[in-house]
Amino acid sequence: MTKMKRTVFALAMVASTAMIGCKKKYDVEFWSSFGANYTQYLDPIVTDIANELGYKIQHVSKKSYPGVLDAMVSAIATGKYPGIAVGYPDHFAQYHGSKILIPLDSYVSGDMLADYHASYMPENYLYDQDGSKHLYGVPFNKSTELLGYNGVFVDYADEIFPGKNLKVLPQTWEEWADIDNPESKVSYYMQAFDSLRYRDKAQPELKGNVVYATQEEDGHCHDFHFDTALPGQVKVFDYSKTEQAITRLFSWDSTDNAFITLVRQWGAKYTELPADQHSITPKKRQGHVLAVNEANYEKTIDMLKFFNHMHKDGIFGTAADLGGSSFSSDAFSHGNVMFMVCSSGGLGYNTGNWQARFSLAPIPFKEADKKFVISQGANICMTKAGDQKKSFEVIKALTTGKYQTRWTLETGYFPASKSSENSPEYQAFLNSTSYADKDALAKREGAKVNHDHYSSETEGWIRFVDDAFIGSAAVRTAVGVILGNVFKNIDAANVDNTAKYITELKNALTVSEIKSNGNIAVEFASAFGA
Repeated sequence: MTKMKRTVFALAMVASTAMIGCKKKYDVEFWSSFGANYTQYLDPIVTDIANELGYKIQHVSKKSYPGVLDAMVSAIATGKYPGIAVGYPDHFAQYHGSKILIPLDSYVSGDMLADYHASYMPENYLYDQDGSKHLYGVPFNKSTELLGYNGVFVDYADEIFPGKNLKVLPQTWEEWADIDNPESKVSYYMQAFDSLRYRDKAQPELKGNVVYATQEEDGHCHDFHFDTALPGQVKVFDYSKTEQAITRLFSWDSTDNAFITLVRQWGAKYTELPADQHSITPKKRQGHVLAVNEANYEKTIDMLKFFNHMHKDGIFGTAADLGGSSFSSDAFSHGNVMFMVCSSGGLGYNTGNWQARFSLAPIPFKEADKKFVISQGANICMTKAGDQKKSFEVIKALTTGKYQTRWTLETGYFPASKSSENSPEYQAFLNSTSYADKDALAKREGAKVNHDHYSSETEGWIRFVDDAFIGSAAVRTAVGVILGNVFKNIDAANVDNTAKYITELKNALTVSEIKSNGNIAVEFASAFGA
């Protein structure tokens, strides 16, 4: 076959989602979780891989992570599952329990194993029934959490309170909570926030201010001016047309990630798959919820009390506080929150609809020896379906080298492999000084935080992921409501009442999805009662 004919043939065989029902045979069927925002990049990459390898590849998007999990579970029942699939570790644990996964140890070794970032690999190992541990996935689209903030707001606060060094953000939660100290940075940020939202705080029914400023090429601003613009200035804040919505200075986009990360930062444990479960058949293994056991519950409650104080002080909130959306990014883009822990995988949602300069930094931490930040993003597994040699060649192409580089540059995900991160193209991206595209700028700044801080051996950040087991997704969902319920149900008069927090924790962890799941064991301390 000539090169031209092979190219036409390969291109013709790369199927879109609309071809799911087609009866054509493919060398590799690939199911992913991505919606249109990402398939616009992934489909052309798959096309080019098909062309290069000479394989017939069908890529099917299941639109979401729950979508691909549900589709895989249904397909396993009929034996019509794909050769490779994107998913999270708890998804792979479920597939592993159904005995459809192929271990990758013999495929990924030596230089190739060393090419993947080591911090992304532990989550891909699962225990077989004999207690041995094997590699069942490799990283693909990786992300973490960052502190996103309105850089123009920080410029404004720094200008109206000169000499307070407000462009250097607080690093610890203690600093972010220090509202009673009039000289703390958070006190100055709160005053600056109030000065935008209120014409006169004594008359909150009055709408807020319109602010203009001189904006530089990089998006940062100076010479802020209320009500009227000086020559060449742009509008950077406008609170004149909105009623005084509930606002918070700081939020966390994902409440489940918040609980999981903060439990660790406070020195407690969240979940684990105990060693005595490793040699049990995967479908019968029990993952243990440890955040509420004798060793950990007091640390967990101390954390919840700390953030409830921040909530009552008007500093910290959740998406539910800020308008009822599932994500705080909506409130952030409208100026109702100025600092927010958010996913590096969705930075485009947070660039704002004003003349905001979206900036990024590492998330706050409690103590220097517990600088935990969650490792997110999905991996790719290989199943018993289809030609396994060809399936792995597609996995290798997607996760290493030029195609992984292209994926990271186009989407903003972090490189899964060093061959991608160290490529000339990715290094040029990190070192770029272009500010024309706000989304591209946000992706670059997020990548630099990951590269310069989270990946630094000297800064002590710990990118973590929890043990995967069937049912861990249900636990994640359950803990995701805890912060919001604490804020809503425990008022200022009871903010230090331990019994109230025990009630909220117990309510969240005794829902039917957990109680009825034999793969989940919740270890309650004696203080929680029978």
